[in-house]
Amino acid sequence: MTLALVGAGIYEKAGLDRAVGRIPIRIHVNGTRGKSSVTRLIAAALRGGGLRVLAKTTGSAARLVLPDGAEVALNRRGGASILEYVPVLREAARQRVDAVVIECMAVRPEYQRFTEREILRATIAVITNARCDHMDEMGETEEDVARALCSVIPGEGAVFTAEDLHLEIIRREAKRRGSRVVTLNEAGFPPGDCGEVAEIASRLSYLEFEENIGLALAVARYCGVEPDAARSGILGVTPDPGALKIWKARWPGDSLTYFVNAFAANDVDSARRVVARVTTILPLASASSRIVGILNCRADRPDRTRQWADALIKGHFPVDVVIATGSGCYPLRAFRPAIRQRGVDFRLLGAVSPDRVMQEIGTVVTEGGIVLGLGNIAGAGMALAKMWAGMGEEEWKPGSGSASLPASL
Repeated sequence: MTLALVGAGIYEKAGLDRAVGRIPIRIHVNGTRGKSSVTRLIAAALRGGGLRVLAKTTGSAARLVLPDGAEVALNRRGGASILEYVPVLREAARQRVDAVVIECMAVRPEYQRFTEREILRATIAVITNARCDHMDEMGETEEDVARALCSVIPGEGAVFTAEDLHLEIIRREAKRRGSRVVTLNEAGFPPGDCGEVAEIASRLSYLEFEENIGLALAVARYCGVEPDAARSGILGVTPDPGALKIWKARWPGDSLTYFVNAFAANDVDSARRVVARVTTILPLASASSRIVGILNCRADRPDRTRQWADALIKGHFPVDVVIATGSGCYPLRAFRPAIRQRGVDFRLLGAVSPDRVMQEIGTVVTEGGIVLGLGNIAGAGMALAKMWAGMGEEEWKPGSGSASLPASL
């Protein structure tokens, strides 16, 4: 029996090796924020250049993006598993693709290393950024997180990154693996220069960050795609279900309200950057207009819930009202007095229906106010975003305000 199992394992490994060997370009996308968006943008840029590409995103809305751009939802039996890489690679080989782009779904460094070295064996790694998140599994500091994310760096390949604060850590780890590091400045696509990257961002149908676009352009050029072709591909990208979008609606009654889906920016640092910029580009109608934060918390992310409590107590978010919902928001009850001392009207709803959340929003929203979806896209976050998309009289576009979105998330 043991020999049979060993034989079956060897046979499966040999089959995986053959599949991987038939895919010339293999791209592993890692980072704290923006992985799903960058995966889609790179795949779109490569398709623009005529390459056959299969892409896989993960998270609460895992998708396969096929060579023709069509999407297939991944219906999992049980929880997510890094073994999902294997059938994706086999399907990519079966479809004779030129490239596969896979969002890293592992969190623990040892699992990241396993998926890279034993399964995907990428030719290109992408590290979007390194922020304080998953500290219970990646380490105690932001530097630990950066080192953990470097687990996907291939041997003798290329690493593209928009990270600057911890760039030296990435360079050091890449040197150990014999790989070359390419930053956005080195690739010629610096965000915030009002050039090509900013112009592409202004033409997309949703709010995208310039650094994500720059990474896609840089990777596409490295893969031999002409700039105009990559640009054309990116302009036709389908955004991730959790993409940052803003809807304008007359609700409730005739009150003008902006609804902002920022649920996917689920660490405090990223959310602060998003909120600061969104509240800059969306003018409040008057001094009485209020900013309402919907904080959707997950029970399996208690560290994030504590970080949100600390940020609210320190006044890091310019919100007038916070409505906490989701299965993980109950620990916030202990912090309610301190948050209210900051002048924030704090309301803890708990694990209630999206309709109940909307009812509560209706009691506090004001003319020209902003409703910000924060915390997490899973569960109530996704449901609320869909409701906002359905009720908005129009979608606010990047070019319709007084300024563009920030270059960096």
